[in-house]
Amino acid sequence: MSPGAKMCLRVLVVGLVVAFSGILCVARTRGATPEAWAAYEKEVVTACAAASKLRDPKPGGSAVDFDDRVGFTALIIDGYYPQPRLKNKRSRVLCLFDKRTRMAFVSAADSIVRRPQP
Repeated sequence: MSPGAKMCLRVLVVGLVVAFSGILCVARTRGATPEAWAAYEKEVVTACAAASKLRDPKPGGSAVDFDDRVGFTALIIDGYYPQPRLKNKRSRVLCLFDKRTRMAFVSAADSIVRRPQP
């Protein structure tokens, strides 16, 4: 291959790399579609409800989506203790959903937010 042909090939490859990088940047800045966000939120609620092991689990509010550097979404799950000895007592757990591993982790959070008195 002649030196001129090698130079043309290099310019072509560099041009393709730059163009492809530009396409990727544009795709990233557009963000996710509303459908993708709805599917993600449903995944978080489903995973957190299952991890809570509460009876009749429901979100206790909106999910809190942390920055991607943190990598977690937080969600309160309200429900009832399933154990008979707890006599259907209401409960609340804080769920942290790991965006990378798609796993949910819960911890008791009955005192995190006060419920209004009936």
